[in-house]
Amino acid sequence: EEGEALADAAWVAMYRGKISDAKVLFRMAKESALQSKSIDLAADIELDQATLEADVGLLPDARVDAREVLKLPLETPWEQAYAARALVRSGDTSRALIVAKKAAGMAPLDDLVNSAMLPTVRAAIYIQKSDPKSALQALESRDFELCGCMLLAPGYYRGFAYLQNKQPELAVREFQQVIEH
Repeated sequence: EEGEALADAAWVAMYRGKISDAKVLFRMAKESALQSKSIDLAADIELDQATLEADVGLLPDARVDAREVLKLPLETPWEQAYAARALVRSGDTSRALIVAKKAAGMAPLDDLVNSAMLPTVRAAIYIQKSDPKSALQALESRDFELCGCMLLAPGYYRGFAYLQNKQPELAVREFQQVIEH
């Protein structure tokens, strides 16, 4: 519980713009999780940190943290898919593709991984390559879109793809849905 509380405090610090405080809290949260042998929690904390850093433009830091999580024994396809998403958000698309392939191989019949999580990774890659049409195709399915584990990522990336595709009115609608949820 200590690791979770510290991670929550890190999120608050990050959203208040106290990045250095957030980094210290994330480190403490991860250490606490590892001390209590909660590898899954430690991975989640590291992935959260990498994702938040990418969101605020700290791409080199995000890349380091996303790669750090790969040193942990990620045993589920969900963790692998989240790691792939953190990697792509940090700009490490080549490694993201490798991790996404591993996630798909671990769970070829997992609808959530293959119909929602990995398409979001592909969409993020297409957005980085300035290919919004392919990103939108990757996000055609709206299954699981509002599932809590998706963290509203499909709408977020769909919004960016619409912006790149010069469809601001559709982007606004996607971003509004993210805000509302």
